[in-house]
Amino acid sequence: MSIRFTERRPSGRDAGGGADAGGFISGTALLVLPALVLLAVASSVAIQAGEKYLQRVRADRRARGEARAAVVEVIELMQADATPAAHSRHDPLWRRPPPGVEITGVLPADRCAPGLQCFSRYAYVNVNAAPATLLEAVAGARLPVDVVPGPVLDPVFAARRRGEHLTPASLRLALGAHYEALTPVLTAHALVNVNTAPPDVLADAIAAEAPAVDARSALRRIREAREREEIRRGELPALLAVEADARVLSVLGVRSFTLRLLISRGGRSFEAVLARVADPAGTEGVQVLRFAEVGP
Repeated sequence: MSIRFTERRPSGRDAGGGADAGGFISGTALLVLPALVLLAVASSVAIQAGEKYLQRVRADRRARGEARAAVVEVIELMQADATPAAHSRHDPLWRRPPPGVEITGVLPADRCAPGLQCFSRYAYVNVNAAPATLLEAVAGARLPVDVVPGPVLDPVFAARRRGEHLTPASLRLALGAHYEALTPVLTAHALVNVNTAPPDVLADAIAAEAPAVDARSALRRIREAREREEIRRGELPALLAVEADARVLSVLGVRSFTLRLLISRGGRSFEAVLARVADPAGTEGVQVLRFAEVGP
């Protein structure tokens, strides 16, 4: 910055004050110049901070968009399964998931044991196997506040006392007007998929529901069969050495109704929980129960 001074020859009383006026202007300039420099620096820093913030926002939107696109890709793979009657690690979804996507099953809430990651908030509950207290707790959380869960579940408990295994169709009749509120969380589907469940979970289910079965031999047959190919529903009685109407078959099945996805995009991690849900006509679709960014 340059400052021009207009020189005026002092005369009379002004003769002794000209130098002081010039000094005042020079001092003011020395004070103003640093302030202007600081203001310019502060403006530059603010602009850089704003640009970094916008970059973070754009990166966040890009990562979230890519993670959501991965969820859509997984859903498309689920719906394109050539063998929808059974789900296994032989399916394209498990063999070739989208890059950066880790897939795990979600165990049913009644099979959650200490140390197992069951994500019970999103887990289904088998009405044929879960403890009555768990069924009442789940129903109480989903029914309107003025509806008592006990009477609603009485038909379910009565069927269990008679030794009956509720099917999806009979469960709809048993729950009546409350069916939509309680499903799909309360379900008659066998929720432990022998094709994907950990061995300790399978052993626990066999011990609880079929104590007469040699669990070690059954687990060996299941492990060998699922390594070769996908296990179908009709193969379970022979693999477990039980009758076709055995109670354990209301717990052990061949389908996965809930999946957990851990997605890595742009250096960030996202979790999604997907559930297979059927409409009143029986047409099955996929519902996203959860989508959120999680820690590393």
